[in-house]
Amino acid sequence: MASLLDILSYKREILTQLLLVATILGAFSMSGVVAILVGPSRDRLHQFLFSMLCVASLTFIFATALDAVLLPATGRKANVNLAPERIRTLLTLCDMVVWTVIVGALSLVTAIAGFGFVFSRRLGYLICGIATAVVIVLFWTFRALSHALA
Repeated sequence: MASLLDILSYKREILTQLLLVATILGAFSMSGVVAILVGPSRDRLHQFLFSMLCVASLTFIFATALDAVLLPATGRKANVNLAPERIRTLLTLCDMVVWTVIVGALSLVTAIAGFGFVFSRRLGYLICGIATAVVIVLFWTFRALSHALA
């Protein structure tokens, strides 16, 4: 039981950080949605960028809302008397926030990678390559972190 509470305390720290990150990235994504929405271009590239930014915005909004609801519920004092199954449910919901932010970040990176093609094919391939490298390093870091914490 104590180890579950320790894990929940750790996840609470993550939620505290992700609340600000998801809010800022959600606002950034929404500004991209609005910019494309009021722009004159309606070609396939802009439709793709619009779609990716909408996915990013919606996932960040969901993550922010769920995070804001979960944060008070994950306090150690509030959970000392909870059954282990309920603590595991809270941990699963905390994981959902993390995965939602990851999906939003990947959608945002995909949209940013696609913006290079707005200017030229050559710049588009360059930005896509950089975005791919960023995603590979990010997943390598996630994997290393999961091994370190296991």
